[in-house]
Parts: sequence; structure tokens; C-alpha cells
Amino acid sequence: VDQKGDVIKKLLPRRGRILDNSSTPNLLALNIGAWNICADPSVTVSNRCVRFVAGELARILKLNDSELAERLNQPAVQYIPVARQVPDDLARQITAHKPKLPGVYALESSLRQYPQGAQASHVVGFVNMDGLGSGGVEQQMNRFLKGSLGLVEGKRDGRGVEIYPRRRINILPTEGADVILTLDQNIQYMVETALDQAMEQHRARSAWAIVERVRTGEILAMASRPCFHPSQFRTATQ
Repeated sequence: VDQKGDVIKKLLPRRGRILDNSSTPNLLALNIGAWNICADPSVTVSNRCVRFVAGELARILKLNDSELAERLNQPAVQYIPVARQVPDDLARQITAHKPKLPGVYALESSLRQYPQGAQASHVVGFVNMDGLGSGGVEQQMNRFLKGSLGLVEGKRDGRGVEIYPRRRINILPTEGADVILTLDQNIQYMVETALDQAMEQHRARSAWAIVERVRTGEILAMASRPCFHPSQFRTATQ
């Protein structure tokens, strides 16, 4: 919302899913709802509750309360990010305490999930903190997976509530396309299990394998070791 009482809101699209090509497709990647927790330090300071707010947020989000209190204790600052891509359950705990947490609010976001964990991680890739594909299929097919933003523009009343009949622009977001791979999760699992056993038996530092349907050229499994969990890419060493 801008200073003139206009409502300007970007609507986030759903990022497309990544699935395998087994008879009953298995989800390899999908988006779930999440929230970005933010704060207006000027409001928190004016309400004289910096320590309390920092303590509650630190308890729920497992942050350092002293560092957070220092960031909140800035009366001239109107915005700081507290935590990104917070799951629904934690965000609900925060919003339930909203009257007691002046200056704290949640913005809609999303969180990329990988139901199969580290399986096929090098093929699937990962999405960075800005929601962009940064490896594997997530990166190569990002233009199809990402979708496009929607936009709402209108007016709000004196209480800050949008006046829907005064809405000038209402463009719904375009959801991202799903991507179906040629991989078969069952074959992928067997290949990765075999690689793990071979690495242990031969004390190898790395290994890789590809299973192809020769007649068509389809890749049914592709794996390499070491691997990583796509949701924990920031701490991955390989």
C-alpha cells in the first residue's frame, strides 16, 4: 500500500511441479504455502516492547533474541526482514500473538518442497531463496515452472481496508507449468541404492550411473554420488 491510500499488491503464482514418469506419477518437487515474517521497528520501539517482541519471535523462530532485539531497536527504520519462507504453523503462532507484537506482520510467500529428499537431487536441482531455479531441471526449465505475477491496484478506506468496487487493475497470476521427466522413481531408487553399496564396498569418493531405454533414448535413472538435499542446498558441500 502506498502513501496516497492506493492499494498495489503483487500476486504470487504457484510454481509448477516436477514429477517422474512412472505409471502413477510421483512428486519430485512442489510448492507449499509459506510466509515471510517482517517487522516495523519504528512501531515496536514506540510501543516500548522491543525486548518482548524479540524474545517471542526468537522463541518461535529459533533465532538469537539479543541480535534480533538490536535490529528491532531502530526507531527511524520502518522495515526489516525477520525470517523468510516460514511454514504455516509457525506463522500462525506469530499472527495469533499479533496484538502483543506491535510492528510484526507476515507477507505471503511459498516454500519449495522435495518429497523424495535427496533422491535424483542432481537432476531435479533446487530453487534459491529468491524463488529462482538454480540447478538441474529447476534451472533449465525455470521459464516454464515459474509462472507470472498477478497485480492488484485499487483504493483503501480510512481504516486501511481495500474498497473492492474501486479496484482498477485485477490481473490473476498465471500458474507455472508442470514438468514430467522420463525418470522412473522405482528405477532411480534401485540405481541410487546400488551406487551407495558400491561406494561403501570399494571405498570410493564418487560414483555415477545412467539407465537408458535404448530404443527411445529416454533416461530412466540418472544418479551421482555424493548427493545433497535440495531443501538444504546452502549447506551442501558437493
